[in-house]
Amino acid sequence: NQVADENEPVENNDDVEKGQQGLGGLVTRSGKTYNTFYSEALYGVAAIADVSEPNDHPTLIKGKQYEISQIPIPKSIKDALSSPYSKEWGKAIEIENETLNDHGTFAIVDKPKYCRILGTRYVFAIKSDKNGCIKRFKARLVVKGYNMVKDEQYGETFAPVCSLTTALTLMTYGVRNKCNLHLLDFQGAFLHSSMPEQYEVYIQTPMGLKIGSHQVVRLAKSLYGTKNAGNLWFED
Repeated sequence: NQVADENEPVENNDDVEKGQQGLGGLVTRSGKTYNTFYSEALYGVAAIADVSEPNDHPTLIKGKQYEISQIPIPKSIKDALSSPYSKEWGKAIEIENETLNDHGTFAIVDKPKYCRILGTRYVFAIKSDKNGCIKRFKARLVVKGYNMVKDEQYGETFAPVCSLTTALTLMTYGVRNKCNLHLLDFQGAFLHSSMPEQYEVYIQTPMGLKIGSHQVVRLAKSLYGTKNAGNLWFED
C-alpha cells in the first residue's frame, strides 16, 4: 500500500521558502514547485512543535459543537450523505474534487471501443489536534488499483520508502547534536506526477463530475490507489 502523505526531514531553512501565513511553503523538486506544510524548527527537543490553527475550516459549521468520539467514519458516499454530518462530509468531497481538478488529474475523452474502467471510492477521515479537537472533515478519492492490469495500465511500481527506524535514527541524531529539524509534507504528492501516455487508465466518473454519455474519465495524473503512483512520484 502506498503512503498517502510523505514526510521528509530538511536540513536547513534554505530549502524552504515560507508562505505568506508562515504555515506553508514552496519547495522546488526536480524543477517543479510544490506547496507544502512544515513545522516550526525543533531546537534540541524530541517533539514536534505545536502549531495551532483556528477552528474555521470550510468543512466545519460555525457554532456547531463536535465530539470526535460520537462521529462515525462513513464507509461509503451513501453513509456519508445520510449521516447527521452530511453537510460536513459533502463539503469535504467538494474540496477533494476541487483539488483534483486544480491538479488536472482528469481528462474527459471520447469512450474508446474497448476500455477497462476502474472503480473508485472515497475514503473518509476526521483530522484532529493533540487535544482531540476536530480540525476538519476529510475525503480522499482513491482508485481500486488492485484491478489494474500490468503493462496495460501500469509498468514499474518500485518506490523507495524510508523505514521508521531510519527516521527515528535521524531525529535522534539531530536532537543530540542540537540541529534544527523540520518536518515537510507535500500536499497531494502523487497528484503532481503525470500518468504516462502508454498507460490508458480509465476510472468510474467521480461524484459531481459531469460528462457526456459517450465519454469517459481518463487519468492524466497519478491518483492514490494506482499501483504505479509511488513510482511516478519517485521518478518525477
